[in-house]
Amino acid sequence: MTGNGGAGGQGSGFPGDTYLPWAGGPAYFAKWTKGPPNDPKFFPIGVWLQSPPNAKRYKDVGINVFVGLYQGPTTISSRR
Repeated sequence: MTGNGGAGGQGSGFPGDTYLPWAGGPAYFAKWTKGPPNDPKFFPIGVWLQSPPNAKRYKDVGINVFVGLYQGPTTISSRR
């Protein structure tokens, strides 16, 4: 798809941008039932090494990917 509408498209200040499908496409993640969403509209916004008790607060502000756990997984944090 060549720049026409949307971010980077015509009228966005970035005419001529070329949009390529990302490697594997959305079907790539479909093979994992507990993997990232395979919705092509999904855009990851994440935090790294945060405390599990704060997960709901992060989710409430739009965070949709959590990488690692602060101080590693524990029996208590895995139950939350």
